[in-house]
Amino acid sequence: MRYATSVTLRQALATSAQSNDPRPSAGLRFALGRASRRASRSASRVVLTVLLAISSVAAWAGAAAGTDAPVRFGGHLDVNDERYRYSAELLALALQKGGLPLAINDIQGMTQPRMVEELRQGRLDVATLPLTFEPPGGVRAVRFPIRRGLLGVRLLLAPPGVAPKLAQVKSIEELKHFKLGYGADWLDRPQFERLGFKIVPGVSYTGLFDMMRAGRFDYMSRGVNEIFGELDHPELGPHLVVVPRVALFYPLDDYFFVGSARPELAGIIQRGLEKARADGSLARLFDTYFGAALERAKMNERVILHVTGYKVPAGTPIEFFDVLQTNTSRGEFKRR
Repeated sequence: MRYATSVTLRQALATSAQSNDPRPSAGLRFALGRASRRASRSASRVVLTVLLAISSVAAWAGAAAGTDAPVRFGGHLDVNDERYRYSAELLALALQKGGLPLAINDIQGMTQPRMVEELRQGRLDVATLPLTFEPPGGVRAVRFPIRRGLLGVRLLLAPPGVAPKLAQVKSIEELKHFKLGYGADWLDRPQFERLGFKIVPGVSYTGLFDMMRAGRFDYMSRGVNEIFGELDHPELGPHLVVVPRVALFYPLDDYFFVGSARPELAGIIQRGLEKARADGSLARLFDTYFGAALERAKMNERVILHVTGYKVPAGTPIEFFDVLQTNTSRGEFKRR
């Protein structure tokens, strides 16, 4: 398994130029298988402009390099956003199990809509995105939820003064009276606006946490896989708490999307993920990254509110959302 950690813009440009090788309901029971502050808007625009130039060079070089070229993998725009690390390691595992253990170049600096466009144009090989849209022509979704649906198991993050009020919420309709902070470019934002949530958009990941501390909105909804890493982060978590008693659920997870330049990767990744699931290596990786968070979530103490009306495209493999199963009114964790 070869995984190249984050490639800075300068490093990526140098690599491309020199080598041409851009490498409620309480009746839901859980079976859980186991540096700097935010960049300014102007700085973000500079990063994205430079990134597009790099991506164009990388696309040409990747085409020339052949199938042994490193996989150009879409990271995240914000330096404090470490959520992609699991997906990057899982991609390396899937490629290894699929018989093509390529190196991975993490190309950072792209929003979700930009990653979709770069995949379509063939300037990015793989990205992880929620399956909340129909992929454009040339882009293939590997229909295998990479966290088994855990991203849709949501806890609320809020300032200490707001958390007790949120803990008393008994329905989604009550929750809609509070203001929800959301990324302006997150792909499912229109869904929550359609469902009647009071959305307050933020243009940067780190900035959302600053906005919440400043009282611009009341809470953020975070996946169990996300929230504790954010709470513990020195730039993101200070003066915020996890709201007790309440959790949300809707059918959300990330998937690998494969770009138009290397469509053969879709089958390799799919095959590798299936092998990793069968031999237990996927479960071990899942537990390494999320096991502690599952313990800290204390789901047996929470009421689960279902976000009804959250739409997913036809063909979404809901049967693989096996991190959840319905049973009694008590929730519990399960290691596998």
